[in-house]
Amino acid sequence: THGPLHHRARHVLEDSGTVDWADKRDTLRAASTVAELHPAVFLGLLDGYHAVYGNLHPAEALTLLESLHLPADTENLAQLRAVLRKGARNNRHDPALWDA
Repeated sequence: THGPLHHRARHVLEDSGTVDWADKRDTLRAASTVAELHPAVFLGLLDGYHAVYGNLHPAEALTLLESLHLPADTENLAQLRAVLRKGARNNRHDPALWDA
């Protein structure tokens, strides 16, 4: 979980926002089994919600998000959890939902 491979995996996960959900779902699930990658999986989900061409499957993304062990005070964790619970796939469809 350390070294160049870990470093590359973290960056790929964090920058996966515009990748279609069906194409990244299995990768995110696999990465979620590695505790050190939980923050990167979270950032991938967050970016998937906020990216202009991002797209999440809300129920699956929420299940994945809930499986991550993150500090309770992780920035944007509560907001992402809330919008996924409301079934939001992407911020562009209802930008006010994030601030609700």
